[in-house]
Amino acid sequence: MKLKILIAEDNQLIQQLFEDGLPSTVFEKSFVKDGKEALKAYLEWKPDIIILDYMLPVMNGLKVLQEIRKTYNDSSTVIIMSTFMDTTEYKKRCAVLGIQAFLPKPFRIRDLINLIIEHYRSNDEEIAIMLEERLRRKN
Repeated sequence: MKLKILIAEDNQLIQQLFEDGLPSTVFEKSFVKDGKEALKAYLEWKPDIIILDYMLPVMNGLKVLQEIRKTYNDSSTVIIMSTFMDTTEYKKRCAVLGIQAFLPKPFRIRDLINLIIEHYRSNDEEIAIMLEERLRRKN
């Protein structure tokens, strides 16, 4: 079993960081470059995890988050906000809308993997163990 991870990021260098850093043995990755594409991919692909940049073209990450949580009433998809906007006010707005984690840019891919493992350790120990075992085998 692989976790399906949707990465909504318009910066190609950061996309490449995700592509190179997230092992394909653990994650099935899909990339989109704007908020509308993110919503479309969310509805069609049903990812387990969404990495959502705030400064997306067409529709920003906060609006995408709001649509997923309120319009589609989805509280189970893991959403991690990733942005340079590392302010208390912004973090509060994201928390109110129901993110599982906040990943401030710049970041190391290990930071993201740790956030994902921590989330599953608290919510689905079986998946956390599977992730840790597969990631250990990769190294």
